[in-house]
Amino acid sequence: MLKSVLPVTAIAALIALTAPLQAKDSPEWKKVGDWQIVIDKSTGNGCIMQKYFDDGTMLQFGMLPKRDAAFFAAYREDWKDIQGGKKVQINYEFDGIPHKGQASGYISKPWYGGFVEVKDAEVMTQFAQKHMVKVTGHHGREFELSLDGTKKGVEALQECQNAQIK
Repeated sequence: MLKSVLPVTAIAALIALTAPLQAKDSPEWKKVGDWQIVIDKSTGNGCIMQKYFDDGTMLQFGMLPKRDAAFFAAYREDWKDIQGGKKVQINYEFDGIPHKGQASGYISKPWYGGFVEVKDAEVMTQFAQKHMVKVTGHHGREFELSLDGTKKGVEALQECQNAQIK
């Protein structure tokens, strides 16, 4: 599980080892509000929570047990300028609390996006407890999404991950 209170670190993930978008083909474990919790076997039975927003964004937050890490990801069908595997600097905020990371581009048509691997347990806590996430990415692309219902989703995510350990 994530080590508690490490310095905020975001490491570019290796696409072949994590492939978070594969969660769409993974078995659903539970639905909590608008969040779907799935199990991704390719990450060592990592649990992933994902939500589809009205603006076309798919947001994911998930566990990477083989790497003792988690990831934060966003995808859209219209982000076609994103290049798979390309690493770019992004900034993301949870209710104004800033973080920086290096996102790896990922394409699984029709989805284009990127993800940041995190090893800081505080990021999961903020994701669960805050109300908004704002991401500023490559070429100044920016979006802001509500995190309403995320606390219950993260609780279910942790339950799911604990069930995989047994």
